[in-house]
Amino acid sequence: MSIAPSGSLRSSATLHRVNTGNMSPDQVLRASAEWISVWFPSHSVHTDLGWLEYYLLDATATVMRVRPGDMTAAELVNKVLAELWHQSATQVHWQTGPQYPPPGVDQVLAGLGASVHETIDICGYSLDHAFPVDSLSQGASARPVLTRDDVAQYERTSAQAWGYPPPSEEDIDRTLAGSTAGYFIGYWNGTPAGAGGYTLVGRVARFWGTAVVPEFRGRGIYRALVHARMTDARNRGARLALVHARPTSSPILQRLGFAVYGQRKVWSIPR
Repeated sequence: MSIAPSGSLRSSATLHRVNTGNMSPDQVLRASAEWISVWFPSHSVHTDLGWLEYYLLDATATVMRVRPGDMTAAELVNKVLAELWHQSATQVHWQTGPQYPPPGVDQVLAGLGASVHETIDICGYSLDHAFPVDSLSQGASARPVLTRDDVAQYERTSAQAWGYPPPSEEDIDRTLAGSTAGYFIGYWNGTPAGAGGYTLVGRVARFWGTAVVPEFRGRGIYRALVHARMTDARNRGARLALVHARPTSSPILQRLGFAVYGQRKVWSIPR
């Protein structure tokens, strides 16, 4: 599914050509379908069974990844839900989208009475083109995480922005041990105010986990984090910035020139 960006931006066809370079809309959607989330809250219970990866937080299980193998949609949904109900989940959040395997998962979930909890826009921008620097706000900046002190600040700022409990020293050490290039902290006049990261997969930079501390929202911190990651990713060889954007961030990205290529659905499944 391909939809045109809203507002006064250029037409959908023009945006597709300008903002994704040589990548077609189908290639952008394929890159989106291949994206497996690696992020989970540090205070959640994370489980990877090989065929299913998820985290459990306050009795809500969030599906991160599935490997359906030869299973049909009905077989996969039944197996996933049986596992999560067995782990005492009372609700499941499961994100699907264009080219999500196996075909028919959406229909099976809807047939079980699931509802769409949230709609996520698939946004893309070609890193072959310059980023509109004039969109940055004076006082807002962002820089990469380099040291353990940076990791600690990143974890604390991210938790504050998302409304999660502060990380423990063990959480910080765990992030430090598994961290790679791509973590960024946003600042307002030198004060930590937001956090976000990206993962480079081939020529695609997958932007994830971006949030701004409530008291600093509306000051350009989010835009600074987008700009810093686009610049860093381009320097590392990326050609496409890809974002699964929530309703609060998608309009900002579209104003920065990102195009919307489709939508992902976050299904809510009650027990």
